[in-house]
Amino acid sequence: MAKTSIDGQALKILLGAGVKAVAPYVELINELNVFPVPDGDTGINLFHTLNRAWAEVENSADTRAYAVVERFAYGALMGARGNSGTIMSQLLAGFARTAAGGGFAIGGETRLRRRLSAGGGNCADRGARGGGEPA
Repeated sequence: MAKTSIDGQALKILLGAGVKAVAPYVELINELNVFPVPDGDTGINLFHTLNRAWAEVENSADTRAYAVVERFAYGALMGARGNSGTIMSQLLAGFARTAAGGGFAIGGETRLRRRLSAGGGNCADRGARGGGEPA
């Protein structure tokens, strides 16, 4: 039977690996930056935002899954850099609210995409859409 839940310790491992996986792609993500201003800083802004988020949970003794997500989202919000970091922090805040409620809201991602794409789309939106797809 497929696993349908994740505990906080496994979530910490997953988040840590995810944050580390961004580092080699910072420059590539910078090159993808086209909206709202093609200033080439999306990769570095996401990198710093996610590293600040990780710093909130890395040494925390609390391994309840929702608490891990909450701390990660808080760290992202406090360390958000640029538009991409701010959008990422809001995606994570929504994820944390959902985790605290014990489930995942269907349709919320569609509403978010609609709001973000009204301005033409952006790198964070494209990344969020592909987040659940295999590489």
